[in-house]
Amino acid sequence: MEKDDTSVMVRLPELLSRQSIQNIQTRDYELTFPAGTPEGESYREDLRHLLRVSLPFLRKWVGVLNDYEQLYQQMLEETAGQDFVGRWHLRTVWGTAPGWQTSEHFV
Repeated sequence: MEKDDTSVMVRLPELLSRQSIQNIQTRDYELTFPAGTPEGESYREDLRHLLRVSLPFLRKWVGVLNDYEQLYQQMLEETAGQDFVGRWHLRTVWGTAPGWQTSEHFV
């Protein structure tokens, strides 16, 4: 996972440590969604849907670029290419809290 100083995920181990969490560990994952696979097509459809339904929110709260529609069409074209691979970078962070080691605290 790339280091991005603005990401809370990069800072999460430090934030957990400030709350007395011990034995903090992290694990990074990358999920891929290649074109030509059911997963790749689902990713493309989810992205298409997300960028359409979020448009009213973006207009109201963020501001929309003048060329939003052009960028949206470009996204559709690029994600339809056979060389397209969608990627999600995920990070899991965990640790233990003092006093929570008994089995009654686990599900």
